[in-house]
Amino acid sequence: MSKHGMNRPGEPETRDQLDREAVTWLVRLTSGETTEEEEAEARAWRARSPAHEQAFQDAERLWRGMEPLRGRVHALKDKERVLWPRRTAFRWGAAAAMLALVMLAVLDRTATFTVWLADHRTGTGQQQTLHLADGTVAHLNTDTALSVHYDAGVRRVALLAGEADFVVAKDPSRPFLVDAGGGTIEAVGTDFVVRRNGRRVTVTMLEGTTRVSYTDTSPQGEAAVPLHAAQRVAYSPDSGLGSVEPVDLRLEAAWRRGKLIFEAAPLSTVLDEINRYRPGRVWVLRHDLTTLPVSGVFDLDRLDEALMAIQRTLRLKAVSLGGRWVFLL
Repeated sequence: MSKHGMNRPGEPETRDQLDREAVTWLVRLTSGETTEEEEAEARAWRARSPAHEQAFQDAERLWRGMEPLRGRVHALKDKERVLWPRRTAFRWGAAAAMLALVMLAVLDRTATFTVWLADHRTGTGQQQTLHLADGTVAHLNTDTALSVHYDAGVRRVALLAGEADFVVAKDPSRPFLVDAGGGTIEAVGTDFVVRRNGRRVTVTMLEGTTRVSYTDTSPQGEAAVPLHAAQRVAYSPDSGLGSVEPVDLRLEAAWRRGKLIFEAAPLSTVLDEINRYRPGRVWVLRHDLTTLPVSGVFDLDRLDEALMAIQRTLRLKAVSLGGRWVFLL
């Protein structure tokens, strides 16, 4: 990962992620305090793909539409340079945070109608355990939507959003199928986790064996791989079905124990995970901070304490709006 970049060039990014990154870049670039290196990084980010450039142009259009508000904020910035020269950077960070919050509120996407019609849903920070009719247990993680469709020949569920751990009851006469993002995970009796992150789906095997299949628009059509314990695989329309890779189950399944565990993970990755469970949102407005390594074991029910610990350890400044919206500088 580059010094100031947000996601690795090879990592899949959802439109929501691109929108948020574009806003963060734009607010930083218009602050008047960017370096030549940061400007070069911004140009490189825009050039990664047509989707990156489109997200930036969309943010620019929204930015232009906020001209009256921007004028008042810049006037405040100039005034504070005279009245509080030693505190200008921090106060401008607060003003930029307010602008970013307005823009991101406009860009934010609500759940689709299909998700709202799901049989079972959890909200942000909520978890739920379902005991299905055949004895299978589904543990729903934060912000998850699941529908169940059982019949005499097959046990089928659809993961519409979020993440779920399926502990499947054995029944060789009726396979257990999970549909998620254009792919299907098939099992008889096993324990595995399926997570949807935008258009990207990740399957992590905790115990037993499954078969993961995915059909895309490539000439190869459907692809399928077996998945064994302590392995994972991901698929998406952008990358197709990926390669199977080993995984540390202690980290991957920590949420089932009410924990988040990180070992030298980039700050941006850590905040993405915290944002899944915490009401509101945490952003980083300085791009040079996104790659700072974070290690720790954090309780899901004490995430504000986790943020304070990260802030102290990395010596960051924070701007909090209403307690829920936090901007790190």
